[in-house]
Amino acid sequence: MSINQDGPVIRTQFAAPEASQAPTANAPEGSFSNSNGVNRYIVGTNTQERVDEKPAPRVFSSPSVGGVVRATIVNGEAVEERGESISRSHSGELTSHENGAPRFTSSGGVPLMPNQIRPDSLVTVSGVTTSVMAAMNAGLLRHENGNYVNASGAAASTSEKTDAQKLEEALSQQRAEKEQAEKANAPKVEPLDDASEAIMSEVTQKVGNLDASAAVAAVIDTGDLTSDITARIATSLGVSMDEVGKRAETLKASFTKQASDAVGPGAETIFAWAREHQAEALRQAMLTHANQGTTAAYRDIAMNYMASLGDTKAGREMIRNATNAAAFGVTVDDRKGKAFVTLPRVGKVEWSVAVRQGLIPMPKRNW
Repeated sequence: MSINQDGPVIRTQFAAPEASQAPTANAPEGSFSNSNGVNRYIVGTNTQERVDEKPAPRVFSSPSVGGVVRATIVNGEAVEERGESISRSHSGELTSHENGAPRFTSSGGVPLMPNQIRPDSLVTVSGVTTSVMAAMNAGLLRHENGNYVNASGAAASTSEKTDAQKLEEALSQQRAEKEQAEKANAPKVEPLDDASEAIMSEVTQKVGNLDASAAVAAVIDTGDLTSDITARIATSLGVSMDEVGKRAETLKASFTKQASDAVGPGAETIFAWAREHQAEALRQAMLTHANQGTTAAYRDIAMNYMASLGDTKAGREMIRNATNAAAFGVTVDDRKGKAFVTLPRVGKVEWSVAVRQGLIPMPKRNW
């Protein structure tokens, strides 16, 4: 016997037998061959094939990419395995999702939200897992109207979200709603008269913040500008100190009128009460008025004044003698030092409570 190799085929030949070993009629000459796991026995001019064992399966396995995808091809069929779940696909029908939509993950296999996708993120589309940039360069992926879609137009699925992603979405929504509410509730700047607005515009452009703040504080605390502040502002504006004084008086008159209009009737009485009982609140209201151009804080002071009327004998007399006292069912108990109103569907309520709860509107004229 001799063994010869012809490329991938191994042949075993039997030498011709001696006379004493001459083959019988039932023992024909033949040869064995093996090719890719298949054994063949060839007899004379007639050929018989005997398969001793099935061909060994040809298996090709690609390494995992960042622990995300592993594809194994067995006998021409492709099996794809993923990190947390396994999706199986066969030759000719490889997809990343059931609807063929691209799937985006981090290098660690975590599903990504649309706002987290970057050029180096991983995407599985049309059976291929690669980076977003490579997929787009290959024409497997494109960006349309803010969404990534595959060649057939299927958009990326965002149904797979981690708990952290869901929490971040909820927090983002809360932040957006809070910002929207703050914008909606933010007080609007209330313009002064034209002459005062022109003065304020020039001061803003030419006078430094320190001098402007010092001027506002001086007027609020003392009613006038000091000579030092006046001189510095005159230099910044390029005018005389007398001119600065005149412009300051114009601004004071405009701010005072705007504050009085915000409070309504009896503004002088209300501000006098505030200087005695709520001096710091009044000062803060004036600072806000000067710096932000809003008068809402004055209205809070006016409400506090009105609510306090029931606490003094003089105030209870004002309530009792108001022109519309009967319409609100006003009653006064001087022994308890309290004033009350009686309202439909509400009943008898103490004056201060009724004012703070908005059951009694702020007067548009002398109460």
